Amino acid sequence: MKMLVILNSLGIGGAENYTISLLNQFIKQRNKIILYVLSNDLKLADRYYKYKDIKICRRMRKVDFNIIKMIRAEIKNGNYDVIISSYPLYITISTIFLKFKTLVLYPLHSTEILKNKYFIVNCILFRIKRKNEKYITTIDNQTKFLEKKYYLKDNYFSQIYNGVDTKKFYIVPQEFHKNNFLKKIGVDPRHRIILMVAGYRDEKRHIDAIKAFEDLQNEINNVTLICVGNDNYRKRNELQCEINLKKIKNILLFTSSEVQLLANSVLKFYWISDIFTLTSNKVETFSIASLEAMACGIPCVLTNIGGAKNYIKPNINGRLCKPNNIKSIKNEWLSVLNNPDKYDKYVIRKIIIENYSIEKSAFKYLKLMKENIL
Repeated sequence: MKMLVILNSLGIGGAENYTISLLNQFIKQRNKIILYVLSNDLKLADRYYKYKDIKICRRMRKVDFNIIKMIRAEIKNGNYDVIISSYPLYITISTIFLKFKTLVLYPLHSTEILKNKYFIVNCILFRIKRKNEKYITTIDNQTKFLEKKYYLKDNYFSQIYNGVDTKKFYIVPQEFHKNNFLKKIGVDPRHRIILMVAGYRDEKRHIDAIKAFEDLQNEINNVTLICVGNDNYRKRNELQCEINLKKIKNILLFTSSEVQLLANSVLKFYWISDIFTLTSNKVETFSIASLEAMACGIPCVLTNIGGAKNYIKPNINGRLCKPNNIKSIKNEWLSVLNNPDKYDKYVIRKIIIENYSIEKSAFKYLKLMKENIL
């Protein structure tokens, strides 16, 4: 199949990471991909098999009619079997009065919206959806929430689980020297590690993790909190100032660039960790980072938002805590730290392999395409 893929960016983020892995699987299956990126944010571009062929068309404004005109010409003349886009508005505008039957897929990687104007736009787009267009959700809770939020019929969405590359993310090998790496990043090798991988943004609620960790240290002191985020140095520095002001020990905040210099990827940070955590209070739908962590055999403590309760099995692969609740976050961390024997790393990994591998995700995408190409 010949596919046109239009993405906002290839920046650091779970949705971007997942999409690249998905496209790589399509390429392995001998599909032809034409990839357009509408910004200069290409931090993850080198993970894409055909990164030298990426077409960069930077938008100069939120709705850039020069880009829309370019997309219209590409759709009209490209003879594509499938179009995949993270920006439905651009496809809708660019195909006005254009008679075409190409299958269009719109993957949705968020649940709650941050601004009211996006709710209005989504309402309009959902209601003018054409027969050849499909919106794809990623997990049960997201699907149900969106159907209720926008007053849509059951089965309005096609649902395909996110997936991760289980060949890339795996249980720590014997040859990895954990203590040496801990010393390299300035952590006491005797400490247990709580890892949070999330962009430094308000809705990720790093501040809640910091406060919960401060409380945790009143009960145990051989533990370190490590946060790995994006290159938002302003937000990272604000959090560091809070840590310094309260004199909280054993918290490290890394940017993605620093991780790249220290370890080439986030994989080694998973390998040193005892718990993976997210303390988000909104937007989070189906965390790719949590799937990566579990593919490495690490139990998760996630806030009970989005689809977390659809894939976290208490006392098997992790625990759920309440969002915006410092005590709940701390208590669930403590529960996992005090009961490590409950969490078998091979069982945790098996759940990911059987349900959330990138191969399974790609298979379901390709099946959907073949069933719906006109």
